[in-house]
Amino acid sequence: MTVAERARPTPADVLAALFAAPVVPVHAEADGARLIRLAEACHAGGVRAFEATDRLPGALEAFAALAAHRDRALPDLVLGVGSVEEPAVAAAYVAAGADFVVAPFVDDESTLRRCFSALRELASELGDRIEGRDLSMGMSNDYQFALDEGATMLRIGTALFGRAR
Repeated sequence: MTVAERARPTPADVLAALFAAPVVPVHAEADGARLIRLAEACHAGGVRAFEATDRLPGALEAFAALAAHRDRALPDLVLGVGSVEEPAVAAAYVAAGADFVVAPFVDDESTLRRCFSALRELASELGDRIEGRDLSMGMSNDYQFALDEGATMLRIGTALFGRAR
């Protein structure tokens, strides 16, 4: 199955996967085989949402290998990528099979606004591939910037429940 053939999960599907386990593993890894083993281990433990990060050279290639493996062997695993700052990079991860993209966790307003604006523009460019989907951007520390840039869904658990212990 190719990325083009795989039906993208709805926002409700993504949220269900995020809540299926008490954690969403986030890994920085540039070795595709190692990333696949990490995701398989997490999946075996009940995790249904897994996030890789775009922090290392080779991360996109490793993610593409993971997404291809997911399509063959772990179809209920929702995959995302975090620490994405550039729209072309976000588009490349979406093309590789990302179900969600997360901006970097920073306090710099100009970086956040640029990232959220770029993600909104990417969503607009993708058009019918994501039509009717929520534009989920922003967390407790940056939700106002995300709203300013067009977010329709926020993740504000820390503001509601405090930091995880």
